[in-house]
Amino acid sequence: MANGGDLELQAAINARLAADPNVQALLGTPPRIYQDVPANGVPVFPYALLGESSEIDNSAPQCGLASDISTDIHVWSRQPGFEEVKRIAWAIRVSLHNADLALATQRCVLIEHSVTRHLRDGEIPVKHAILTFHANVEESA
Repeated sequence: MANGGDLELQAAINARLAADPNVQALLGTPPRIYQDVPANGVPVFPYALLGESSEIDNSAPQCGLASDISTDIHVWSRQPGFEEVKRIAWAIRVSLHNADLALATQRCVLIEHSVTRHLRDGEIPVKHAILTFHANVEESA
């Protein structure tokens, strides 16, 4: 795995979301999807952040390298109530669940949405959603 399944999956997720017109309608064109909050520390709301992940080896001698990957995507909104953050989370979920993701050197066998949590973020008027996806990635044949 030249770049590791987790890294290639992250790139494919980012590309998929950036190209999705429903995500663009909610997060702008190009959509505000970050790997880190912008350097000036003041992002334009709403936005999404590619978050934490974990990768578990699922290799088998006869099949080569494979991984089970869990990855989080965070959504942030300053709109009152949860409507905006829930709309964005839903668009991301629809875009990625069971998507046919093209990885650079590997194959994404399956990506599925697992859970979405909607939260108030501290005392400031920010709403936060965390979507968790699980994927199976293996070496290309």
